[in-house]
Amino acid sequence: MRHWVNGSITAVTAAAVFGLLSSMAATENASQTPAARTTGAMPRTAGKPDFSGTWKLNVAKSDYGMLPAPDSRTDVIEQSGETVKDKVSAATQQGKQDYTLTFKTDGTETVNKAADRELKVTGAWSGPAMVVTTKLDLQGNEIVLKANWTLSEDGKTMTQAVHLTSPMGEMDQKVVFEKQ
Repeated sequence: MRHWVNGSITAVTAAAVFGLLSSMAATENASQTPAARTTGAMPRTAGKPDFSGTWKLNVAKSDYGMLPAPDSRTDVIEQSGETVKDKVSAATQQGKQDYTLTFKTDGTETVNKAADRELKVTGAWSGPAMVVTTKLDLQGNEIVLKANWTLSEDGKTMTQAVHLTSPMGEMDQKVVFEKQ
């Protein structure tokens, strides 16, 4: 994500903030696509997919749109009941980033701190997809990210369809991870 200054975009922290949030956004309708449907072959918790595991970003299969992709990224996700903990380690143009986001999938908002920013995160289920909404303030502008997390039928690929809304407009991305 880029910083907005007097209505223009600067690249000062493009990768720093976007790398932090790229795992948190998506379109609400992605769970209705055939790729988002799940089968019994996928790990599940209480009838829902279990995203637990170590996930490595596949940059070649991902589409970051006009924003720079990180050089590398690994997410270690722990999912227990309605609680999800996502430990992220990424290498970006702005340097190494390590942070953890914790949220619930019951629709309640959880406040996280990352890179000196307050992130308000809400998780909820939409069929087999986990929809994660993150809100933050960036230089007085509200940024909203919706992430639709889905697993492939074999449970080896996690896709996060990303929809970002800001005063500068909207954009979609696709972030693809492979289970390690």
